[in-house]
Amino acid sequence: MTPPPNWADFWDVARHPGRRSLRRDPRTTLEIALLADGVPSEMVYRTLNTQDGLIRAFRKLDQLRPYIVWWSTPEEAGQILKSGGALMGLAPTGEMLNTADGDTKRFGICWQQRLQVRYGWGVPHSSATTATALSFVSWLDQAQQQQAFSNAWPSLPSMRDMAVDTTLRHLAAPLVVDDIFWINHLNIIAEHFEQWALRK
Repeated sequence: MTPPPNWADFWDVARHPGRRSLRRDPRTTLEIALLADGVPSEMVYRTLNTQDGLIRAFRKLDQLRPYIVWWSTPEEAGQILKSGGALMGLAPTGEMLNTADGDTKRFGICWQQRLQVRYGWGVPHSSATTATALSFVSWLDQAQQQQAFSNAWPSLPSMRDMAVDTTLRHLAAPLVVDDIFWINHLNIIAEHFEQWALRK
């Protein structure tokens, strides 16, 4: 059985020629570069937290530079893939799963080595005690609202997908994007990333 593709395959433009779409942001992009370079998922942030690890990630991106199509919003990510603007790409799962059936038949979603981005709702401190804010938070906390959100913006394969593809039943855990790491390092790394992205 052919193993599912991974980020190393994403980098292999000799075997799979074509453009690649990536998010124009160091978050997720540098993690992917290290995964493609063979860093185990549990070591990604330990590696990225060193000067050598950062250099390693950018060196890996250098290999892909001529083939990259950048996106900034989920809509752009989806449009690039739906229009054939790239052979492969990183895109938010919900954006791709919520496309028309005709579109989804033209591309596949790879669940291996996926990244998990955590989202949350916030209420400004200045409004934290107002009745409207408290009512909103209470409404969001209801199980049916959380289920409705999950149904509207899926992040895992459906039961139908799992029935067709048995490998999906044993998915490895995702690499959870480390918010604390990025809170502490984003400003400096983002500046370096932009300088790198602008170089020809």
